[in-house]
Amino acid sequence: ALHDKWEEWMPTLWDLPQCTAFKDTPFGVFHASQSWHWFFLQQQMIKEAFIGIAISLSFALVVLILFIGNIFLGIYCGIMIMFIVVEVLGMMVMLGWKLGILEAIILVMVPGLSVDYC
Repeated sequence: ALHDKWEEWMPTLWDLPQCTAFKDTPFGVFHASQSWHWFFLQQQMIKEAFIGIAISLSFALVVLILFIGNIFLGIYCGIMIMFIVVEVLGMMVMLGWKLGILEAIILVMVPGLSVDYC
């Protein structure tokens, strides 16, 4: 998000007259901050949380179909679990929660815990 906007803005910065002198330096000019590591970590957490949710939903669907013995009822329960996950994600947005490490772990656990409510 912010890192991408920074990268989009950098070419316009290099075109400014006061910055053209720095183009010829051996390493150029770059911004160094610990915040960039956090932005990268946040992007990875979001991506991995959704991958984890997809894997958990898939595994729960397979287990439900095997243990219930009825494919239609298993798919119905899988859809209900998906709705529970969407509801939890919606509540996180409505409450203004930011995605941190703990929230990413909990999001992967939500499909497994929601099997109890089917």
